[in-house]
Amino acid sequence: MNSAAELVAAIKNHFPRAGLNYRPDPLAMEFHGQAQGVTYDDHPAEKEWGWKPQYSLGGRIAEF
Repeated sequence: MNSAAELVAAIKNHFPRAGLNYRPDPLAMEFHGQAQGVTYDDHPAEKEWGWKPQYSLGGRIAEF
């Protein structure tokens, strides 16, 4: 999982002149606070199905 700052840095790497700003949504942040400790693990999908992510964060942004 990537933080908002990591996402901004990756976008700026590919689009240096992009004007980016973000403000956390209070409702989303409340939900996030309640979900602390929840992790999303894709290792079972990799093990059972041979699934692998096709792109890294930078690769996804570069596709645009």
